[in-house]
Amino acid sequence: MNEPIVLSPLEFPLAWVAFVVNWGGVLACMVLAFRLWQATSARWWLLIGAAFLLSLLSFIGRSVISGSLPLPHGMASPEVPLPTSSANTFGFSRTVQVEYNFSIVTPLLAVALWWAYQATRRITEPGAPPNGGPALPSGNSGVTEGPPLVS
Repeated sequence: MNEPIVLSPLEFPLAWVAFVVNWGGVLACMVLAFRLWQATSARWWLLIGAAFLLSLLSFIGRSVISGSLPLPHGMASPEVPLPTSSANTFGFSRTVQVEYNFSIVTPLLAVALWWAYQATRRITEPGAPPNGGPALPSGNSGVTEGPPLVS
């Protein structure tokens, strides 16, 4: 019977890259959705953050139920003794089946949410520069034009 094992980042670097990109994107989306909710008070940002939170919790739940850590893992076959040969080989062999999903959807959503957050922040902050230009002067700073008054 196959058993779940945590993959080594040295032996399976692509599985770890896919894991970090995917779940790092999920965490970034959750944080950005919360920040957008704070900036705009629009409740639908909370729904977006909750959707990403549910995907993270379901991954952790599936990992715990299967008896493995919530890290990149694969299924390993039982150890089989290596056949004796003239090359003096010894030890055991096992096959590891690795399945990982390298998707760029989550990081792209994180970039889109970051862009929306930056745009919202520019709109909601007074005196924020439009399109990255120089800052606009705020209303009345107490400075008047013309020569100073002499009394």
